[in-house]
Amino acid sequence: IDQHYQDYLSQHYFVEHRGVDGVLGIMPDHNRFAKESAEYLFSWLNASLQALADKQSDPRAVTNYLLGFVQSIPYHALRSKDQLRGAGYLTPIQVLRNNIGDCDSKTTLIASALKTLFPRMQLAIVYVPNHALLALRLPAQNNDHTINIMGANWVVAEPTGPALYPLGKAAPSSLQFIRSGMFTYQRMDWRAPAFKKES
Repeated sequence: IDQHYQDYLSQHYFVEHRGVDGVLGIMPDHNRFAKESAEYLFSWLNASLQALADKQSDPRAVTNYLLGFVQSIPYHALRSKDQLRGAGYLTPIQVLRNNIGDCDSKTTLIASALKTLFPRMQLAIVYVPNHALLALRLPAQNNDHTINIMGANWVVAEPTGPALYPLGKAAPSSLQFIRSGMFTYQRMDWRAPAFKKES
């Protein structure tokens, strides 16, 4: 029966995940959604790079541009009609197409985009109670807020909005959970498709 359960989870893009409270639950497979969405983001990414002009190869500039774009997409909690449970999750493509998203949907979109543009960049989705944000393995600058993952400091990014936090800044509630060690994470461990940059 365990194999049938695992097959069901895989077929419906779910994974088991142990939360900060130690309870084993089920959540969308953000890693797989990010991977399988990557090639469909190419036209959006090319438009973004053209807007960045000579800063296209600067990971911080690109990240801040994409963060501003995604933070400006209206937030929606994607709750059920009774407001008691999450009603779902939007893929990166759906977030762009519907111009709406919740924290993990928007974070997965940014993760997919950055992994596609910078295949060697290490990324992780960070889960704190009732929220998700991103961590990037980049050198910290100035007053960047960081999170310790596998013994190294990763720079935080807060894609949800509507507050326009630049790279290295996050909501006070997110930072409080991170400082308290109340987080889990999932690394983006997939190989990005070959991105075709338009000139």
